[in-house]
Amino acid sequence: MRETKNLKKIFDSLLWHASKASRARFWYAATKMDLKKVAALYVLIGTTLCMITVGVASSITSWALIFPGLGPTAMLIFYAPQSEMASPRNALLSHLMSAAVGLFCFEIIKAALDGKIALDPPGFALISAMTIALGISGLIMVLFDLLHPPAASTALVGAMGMFSHWYDLPVMMAALLLLCSQGYLIHKLAGVKYPLWSAHSKRTPYQIDTELTLFSSDNSESEPSNYGKIARNLVMRRSPEELSGP
Repeated sequence: MRETKNLKKIFDSLLWHASKASRARFWYAATKMDLKKVAALYVLIGTTLCMITVGVASSITSWALIFPGLGPTAMLIFYAPQSEMASPRNALLSHLMSAAVGLFCFEIIKAALDGKIALDPPGFALISAMTIALGISGLIMVLFDLLHPPAASTALVGAMGMFSHWYDLPVMMAALLLLCSQGYLIHKLAGVKYPLWSAHSKRTPYQIDTELTLFSSDNSESEPSNYGKIARNLVMRRSPEELSGP
């Protein structure tokens, strides 16, 4: 009987100490401190831990795992974990697509000029490749619901010839996989929701508010109005009184 009580005390003590560990979780800290300060500290800890791990992995493997777009991606993962833009799906696919587009544009310009490309300072040909790569990457990200702003810098990096060859892309993807995996683990430990792959089963509709009305790719989200008539009146520069009339 005494042994049973002793075991219960030990178990209760372990449970108590384990429960105190929950104070390190985001939701507990957010109830005790200013949310903005907690979020800032969380971003600091999360991004620092992730970049240290990636840096150590890069040093051990001698792979170029660190590239400019990795920092903004880490920032987005820890600042807005529930955002679709921060999901592993958008991060991985957008960076891969942007790098491929940038590298393809660079190779096309390089072949057209027989390898004579001015890199420092960048000449007109290189600037053209960067511009085209950025535009095409943005187009694909919007059309295929792959929005991830940090990937835009990867398109520029690729178009500048900073990827030496196509086999650099798997190395870049390894860095992103490592980053997203760490993000998922840290969020899990902190009690913060973060998707394993995609943030939503249903994509967030594209919305933009204009002088005419709120437009949305989901018609149910748009404000009901006679778009054609109002747009025609605005183009014809009708007065506000005329616009409000029947």
